[in-house]
Amino acid sequence: LGGSIFQWHPELEIGFAFVPTSLHILDLVNERGKVYQAEVLRCLSA
Repeated sequence: LGGSIFQWHPELEIGFAFVPTSLHILDLVNERGKVYQAEVLRCLSA
């Protein structure tokens, strides 16, 4: 398991990275990263 997450959105030309405060063994498909990315996109569209 890793810890840091890097994501980007080529069409919107944004990218971000973060290191979670704690690892969650059950987050194997990066659900926290998906939620974080959705929130960033929501803020940009406001």
